Amino acid sequence: MLFSSWLLFVGVTFAICGSPGPNMLHMMAMGVQHGLRKTFYSMIGCFTAVLLLIAGSVAGVGIILASSPNLFMIVRYLGAAYLIYLGIQAWRSPISVETGLDAAYDTGVTGRHLARKGFLVGISNPKALLFAAAFFPQFINPDEPQVLQMLILLITFTVLEFAWYAAYALGGSKLARYMGNPKLRKQFNRGVGGLFACFGTALLFQHG
Repeated sequence: MLFSSWLLFVGVTFAICGSPGPNMLHMMAMGVQHGLRKTFYSMIGCFTAVLLLIAGSVAGVGIILASSPNLFMIVRYLGAAYLIYLGIQAWRSPISVETGLDAAYDTGVTGRHLARKGFLVGISNPKALLFAAAFFPQFINPDEPQVLQMLILLITFTVLEFAWYAAYALGGSKLARYMGNPKLRKQFNRGVGGLFACFGTALLFQHG
C-alpha cells in the first residue's frame, strides 16, 4: 500500500466517521445523560457492532445481502424500527426536577446496559456492511499482501472511529452542565429523539 493511499484513506475516513450519524448522536446523548466515563461502555458496545459489520463484510455477508433484496429489506426494517424506537424513548424521556449535573447524569444505569444499547445502535444499520465491502478494497493494492493491508486499514479506522466517539461523548458531557434547566433538557431530549426517528425513517425508505 502506498503511503499516499493510506493518507487518502485517513482523510476520507476521518470525514466519514465524524459525520453526525446515529452512532455519533448516541455518544453525544449518552455523554449528556451519563457523563464521559460511563459513556465509555457505550463506545465499546457500539464499536464492537461496527467491527462485526466490517468483519461480516470481509467474510462476504455484504455481498449476500446485496444479492438478496428480501433479506436485506428485513434487516433494514429491523434496524429502522430500532432507531425509531430510540427516538420515541428519547422524546418521552422524563425530566428530572433536580438541578445541575445531578439532573443530567443518570448514575443508576449499569455499564452492561450501556454497552448493550450501544451495540444495538451500531448494529442497526446494515448499510455499513455494503459500505465496508465497497470502501476498503479501494485502498488495497492487489499486488501486495492483502491481509496486512486490511489490518492497517482496520487499525486506522479503529483509531479514527473511537476518537470521534470520544469527541462526541466529551461534547455531550460538557453540555450536561446546562441540562439542569428542565425546559432545555426537554428540548434536547426531543431534538435527539427527532433525529433518531429521522435516521430510522431515512433507513426505512432509502433505496439501493
